[in-house]
Amino acid sequence: MWIPLVGLHPETSRPIPGLADRWAVSADGRTVFYHLDPEAAYSDGRPVRVEDFLLNICLRTSDAARDPFWTALFRSTFDRITVYGDSVIALTVPSPRPLLPYMACVDFHPAHPGFYHDFNALFLERYQWKAAPNTGGYVVVPGKIRQGERITLARVKDWWAKDRKYYRYSCNADQVEHVFVNLENKAIEMFRRGDLDMMNIRKPEIWEGKLELPEVHRGYIDKYSLEAGYACPPYGLYLNCSDRMLRNTDIRKGLAHAVNMGMVIDSLFRGNMRRLGSYMEGYGDLTLPLKAPEYSKKKAMEYFARAGFREMGEDGILKNERGERLCMELTFADSSHMMTNVCSIIRQEAMKCGVDIKLDPLTYGVCSRKVFEKRYQAALWAWPLDTPFPRLYETFASELAYDGRGNPVGNTNNIFAVADAELDAALDAEREASDYPALKEALLRAQKRIHELCVWIPGWREPYTHIACWRWIRWPESPTRFCSPRLYNPLESHLYWVDGKMKKETQEARRRGIPFEERHEVIRLKDQDDPPQFSSGE
Repeated sequence: MWIPLVGLHPETSRPIPGLADRWAVSADGRTVFYHLDPEAAYSDGRPVRVEDFLLNICLRTSDAARDPFWTALFRSTFDRITVYGDSVIALTVPSPRPLLPYMACVDFHPAHPGFYHDFNALFLERYQWKAAPNTGGYVVVPGKIRQGERITLARVKDWWAKDRKYYRYSCNADQVEHVFVNLENKAIEMFRRGDLDMMNIRKPEIWEGKLELPEVHRGYIDKYSLEAGYACPPYGLYLNCSDRMLRNTDIRKGLAHAVNMGMVIDSLFRGNMRRLGSYMEGYGDLTLPLKAPEYSKKKAMEYFARAGFREMGEDGILKNERGERLCMELTFADSSHMMTNVCSIIRQEAMKCGVDIKLDPLTYGVCSRKVFEKRYQAALWAWPLDTPFPRLYETFASELAYDGRGNPVGNTNNIFAVADAELDAALDAEREASDYPALKEALLRAQKRIHELCVWIPGWREPYTHIACWRWIRWPESPTRFCSPRLYNPLESHLYWVDGKMKKETQEARRRGIPFEERHEVIRLKDQDDPPQFSSGE
């Protein structure tokens, strides 16, 4: 829905035009000059101007926005922002960086000035449920928002980028409805009836069991499995280091050995998930190969003993010399029975190691607020990481954890509340890396330190992304047909289209009972081009 100043090519990961039609980098490698495409426009037709980018900074860093993340991000990212007329803007960063034309502007977006004319101290209340005009091929349709049910996107008429080299042939459907169905059986039935054109399947029990449908066996519904080579969301247990108990590293390490993630993967996920090791997997040689802590009662209790929890109570829970039980709360979003079952297994297995885990199931919104406000102890959590490089500073930097008086700061991405000098040094080196080798060295150091601090207990990742769709949903025959592994959700590429003739053919064949060939296509990374490797000069 938003086009950046400069994007990345899905195959080569080299910079491509976006809102900027051309750019230049200064001799010292710290400043990028962007020239706006003269036809770049918002979805309502208003031209994009360079001062719109400055307006967005004013909005996001305003006291009314109540969002310290953006203030810290802008201050740390840019040394200077310079505007030249209506069409050129220059961004100066503290030091040269790899892929600077893209990395400098990755969080730098315009704001439609007319849309924000009512901006004041009630900014959050006034604009929380309003959809701003955007620069991409789709816009949210306000009249078709059904909270808790669906959001409808409509293709922008006369979209300014529809004939641009890197955007044409995308955004083909006139309208896209994202439908939320709380009950899985209902969603499958809607899909089977044709009320849903396609589904991104996340759960093994649905992919292997509930899609054993006549419509699949008769070839009316196609199945695609794409090997997941992308940077995966780091599912696992996030530990709040500002908590009185979890600020003790031995407690965290003991808990890591008390979490039986292997049983979760084998029993609940039927072996269809893979245990994570590093916090940032899927980045090629930027990922440090690490082994997740094994489930071990012996090792868990050794670490707990170091923290003073040596005596076993009658209920099987360890106590310290003051009689305090080794007990902590696990917060999670109860969005499905699967997550509840995951946490139940974690709790049952942890009790064998002498730790009592109290489950704290919440709705996603409440869970999210509790996590970001750092009012939790441990949380089953994950979020997508950035591409092409992770930005660990935003998640682990000390300045995003505590204020000057040592109090935890809420609403920042450092939900671990971790503050470590050695980790900060690696994160500073990450931000200051001027080339790919320096960035690689810094990220490997950071991953090693995160592993040592044990603020995150590795969970699982999906080896494959699964898509099921009626055969009239078509994909381009190209190396980027699904935009994998560049995108976490291939449906977000908007490269697909609806073949009207094939839809009529399929519906008629289904009515008459005429089958097609069953199709389940497995697409592996070895079948694609190797992921690009950046040289030090790029």
